[in-house]
Amino acid sequence: MNDYYLLSDTLFSYMTIFQKSGLYKVIPNLKNEIESYEKIILSSTNQLLWFDYIQRFEMQFYTGIKRDYYTLIWGIKKKYEPTQKIVQVSNGDKQIFCDPKLLDFQKVNFYANKKIDNPIIIAKCLPTMNDIVIDGNHRFHASIKRGYKYINAIILSPSTHINYMLTDRMKTIYKIHHNLFVLRNLCTYPYFNFGYKSNQSLEIKTFYDFDNPIIFTNLDNIKLIFKKYFAKNGISQHGFVASGG
Repeated sequence: MNDYYLLSDTLFSYMTIFQKSGLYKVIPNLKNEIESYEKIILSSTNQLLWFDYIQRFEMQFYTGIKRDYYTLIWGIKKKYEPTQKIVQVSNGDKQIFCDPKLLDFQKVNFYANKKIDNPIIIAKCLPTMNDIVIDGNHRFHASIKRGYKYINAIILSPSTHINYMLTDRMKTIYKIHHNLFVLRNLCTYPYFNFGYKSNQSLEIKTFYDFDNPIIFTNLDNIKLIFKKYFAKNGISQHGFVASGG
């Protein structure tokens, strides 16, 4: 598969933020971990991991720093596992992202008239703060067209939908963007963030460590260093505001 990513400016920008904020001083091995990300991406494989999908969903993500971006592709099996719980989500939920550029409006009308109500599949993506419809974009808009307030959905956690991605490189880039987002939040609002830990859940306030065990046990020291940094640079103690997303 072709390589679809450009992250050099993003990595440099975040490393600068973490260095200036004093984050490296209180979290052991974090600097080495972050500096290894470019090498980790290049060493990841870009071959298809599996082929038994019925269709695929592709989306480009921009990091918010210059023109950096990456592309993720999920394979969709169209067969739901018994453990996948079907819930109702609001059609008016602004956090749900359904790309209108992907729509065939004749297909939307067909689904609306036939009342096809198979559950849509939503992937929760922390780095973008969106719930992304990776299967069922037409059914979602057909439900809105029919005037329904809710639609059936299967919501996949990050640790689940990452297994739907087609290559190891895509999984690796997603994990890295997740980590950068989590650490930026810690730098932005250190006075309101507690309970950070390292694990593989890819949920909020978790860090996916690749090579070095990262231990978040010195938050009092982090707050002290940030307080000195804020005072020195005349920044409000509500946080260190970083650019990008």
